[in-house]
Formats: sequence, structure tokens, C-alpha cells
Amino acid sequence: TLVSAQTTENQPVEISGDTIEYNSKTQITTAVGNVNIKRVDGNAQAARAEYNLKQEIGQLTGNVRMQYNDVTIKCETLDLLAGKHLIASGGDVYLTKAGDTLNAAKVEYFDQRKFAQTIGDWAKLTTADASVLTAEYISYDMQAGQAIAERQVKIDAPARKLVAAGDHAVYLDNKAGREPVITLTGNAWAIQDGNKITGNTLIFKTESSEGEAKGKVVLQLPPQQKTKPSVAS
Repeated sequence: TLVSAQTTENQPVEISGDTIEYNSKTQITTAVGNVNIKRVDGNAQAARAEYNLKQEIGQLTGNVRMQYNDVTIKCETLDLLAGKHLIASGGDVYLTKAGDTLNAAKVEYFDQRKFAQTIGDWAKLTTADASVLTAEYISYDMQAGQAIAERQVKIDAPARKLVAAGDHAVYLDNKAGREPVITLTGNAWAIQDGNKITGNTLIFKTESSEGEAKGKVVLQLPPQQKTKPSVAS
């Protein structure tokens, strides 16, 4: 079954599913089974959808997969609110843009501002180089290319053999060709190649592996192993 209409922006939208109920007065469509919604700016799949073609709001449920402009969202429930405001929930939500993936129990996304934030007590940001930033809360300003992590911040960057932690972190991605940078503040520490450094502020450049430490800096080097002198026969 198929329903086609025009949005308020005069763009075509097409909804298909195993069964569809459509109210021509309210323009509310309820689709169940193999639901597929197609628009010029993206498409979505779900087990069930209720969508207001006039107001462009609704809810998708059941193994939701949505491609919206350059953002991909995977979740169990996706609420489509006015002003291109999306709330993805269901216990394990993934929002991906340009190789970076934001993961949390619930994610709120404002398309007009290109801004996402997590809701709940855990969040994870995985960058394109497989580095993982975890915290209780993460916000991601995609226009500025900046993510902010708060509380219980931890970083695991296997490619650089780096682990680090702190109270607060700011991640600048490679927007406009700049080198990605992570800045840790508040009880910050990092271990790389066995060397541990602590300080009020730690700065890491993710490509060149350069770093900087500020404020009450302490550097701990691993003990050097002594080699026994060889005995000539």
C-alpha cells in the first residue's frame, strides 16, 4: 500500500507499508509492517509509523533506520517533532555523521541547528579513527565541529596507545581541514606508551600525536630496565 502527498515545503513524500490507514482531512497516515518513508532530504524504515503529512510530525517505532540529509539515526523509537526536531530513544541509539557516531540511551537532535545531545546517565562518541570518548553527557555541535563531554570523561585511543580521563572534555573534529584536538580539564590524566602525565589541562592532537599539559603538571616515566653486562668467555 502506498500514500503520496506534498509537504508544507512543497516537497514530495511517499509512505508505503503492508497496511496503511489515511485520513484525507487530517492528513494523518498510520502504516504498519515494512514501513518506508521517502522524502527528497532522506528516507526512513520502521515496523510502524504514524505521520502527519501536513505538519510533518509523527512517530516511528520498531527497528527504526533513518537517513536524514547527512545524518543517520538507528533506534527503536523516533519522535518527529515540529521544526525538524527529532528525539531518538529505545535504550541504544546511534547517530552518525561524517564517520563520528554518538551513542546513548536517548539522543535529541535539532536539524536546523545541526546540534545533538544525549539524555540519560551515559554517552559514547566514537570517532572515525576508532577512538572512543565516554561520559555521562555529550553534546555535539555539528556546525562548529565541536563535542563537549561532561562528568566521568574517559578516552580510549588504541591507534595512539592512549588512555585518558578527566571531569570535562572538548573535542574539535576535522571540520575545515583542521587537525582534530581533544582538551581534557579537571583531574585530568593520560597514559601513553607507559608514560603517565597529570595536570589541570591536557591537550592532544589526534593525528600528529602532539600534546600539551598545563597547571600542576606531573610526569611519571616507567622505570628503565637494567641490562646485565655480558661476560666474555
